[in-house]
Amino acid sequence: MNRLTRIAIVDDCQDDVNNAISQLNRVQLSPTLENSKLEFDCYLNPVDFLKKQQHYDFVLLDVDMPQMNGFDVAARLNLAQPKCLIIFLTQHNERANQGFKVRTHRYITKKIDKADFDEAIISAMKEIQSVGSIVVTKGARSKSLELEKILYFTTVGKESIATTTDNQVFFCNLSLKALAERLPTWLFFRISKQSLINLEYYDSVDKTQKIVFLNCDGFEKSLKISERKLKNLDDMLHLYRKMKGRR
Repeated sequence: MNRLTRIAIVDDCQDDVNNAISQLNRVQLSPTLENSKLEFDCYLNPVDFLKKQQHYDFVLLDVDMPQMNGFDVAARLNLAQPKCLIIFLTQHNERANQGFKVRTHRYITKKIDKADFDEAIISAMKEIQSVGSIVVTKGARSKSLELEKILYFTTVGKESIATTTDNQVFFCNLSLKALAERLPTWLFFRISKQSLINLEYYDSVDKTQKIVFLNCDGFEKSLKISERKLKNLDDMLHLYRKMKGRR
């Protein structure tokens, strides 16, 4: 039985709405989404969208609209539907950094690159359908490991290693890039090319040494954070705390 995913398209330009519909119809045919059905509603006025108070799994949201800009719409949507994912559509990428403040899943341009659009939709679908666990292996055995038990991931070639809160180690056949796209974006934060941490266990940061400290019932770990990711850390922690308080 196909899983129904409800999507809203919020954009004041009818041509852009039509283009988004066309792209969604195309990506729905992807083998990756063969067990899913996409259903979408369109809103040319963001005020009408907010008044409707209809539940959606994710929203394709224009940034620049005369009635209300996309960031303000997203901020109100975060409060009303904290589990709804947001994919911003815009003419330019200059304001992408503002997306951290309103829990953005992806930020793509209206001059749609099919690969970028497909990746954004498919990654959103995977997050929506996530059951809060991931398949890992240890030796010849595979198991489903709950996300809440994972302290952090580190890279090993094209795969990764999951270290748990009780200091066990498991292999995962996904790269850190793939994990970052699949896991809840408000919970797991890629702090460098080598590490992806669970913000549930964030303890503190040494900004001078660029080190993040994790702690779970006395089990401590320190990991390097890149300069670029360090600049985003406060925004990600704010997002995590906001989302955690609504679950």
